[in-house]
Amino acid sequence: MDHIDKLVDSIVEEMEIHDPSKKDKDKALSALRDLLRVSGKPLSTKFLTVRKGKSNKFLYFAMFKKGNKYAAGNAYGRIGYEPKASKIADGSKEDVKAAMDKKIAAKKKKGYK
Repeated sequence: MDHIDKLVDSIVEEMEIHDPSKKDKDKALSALRDLLRVSGKPLSTKFLTVRKGKSNKFLYFAMFKKGNKYAAGNAYGRIGYEPKASKIADGSKEDVKAAMDKKIAAKKKKGYK
C-alpha cells in the first residue's frame, strides 16, 4: 500500500457514523429549492440512508409545484456534511412523479433504506 492509500484509509477511519438529523433534511431541502428555483412546501418527499461499513450517506428526494408544471430533484451526501443537489425531472405531475419513483427504486436496490 502506498503513502496516498494509507492517508486515505486513515481519513476514512476517522470519519464518524452519525444519525441523520433535522439539519441534514433542512440543508437538503434548501439545496433543492435553490437548484429548482422553487419555494414553499414540497408535494412529496423521501429520505433514504445507507449505513454499511464506512458508508454513512443520505438521499433526499422532493417534488414541487413550479408554476403550471412540476419539478423534482434529489440532494445527497454524507450525513453531517453539506449536500449536493441534482435535478431529476420537470414537466407534468405524472411524468415527474414517475421519474422520481424510478430513481428511488434504483437507490433502494443499491441498499438505501
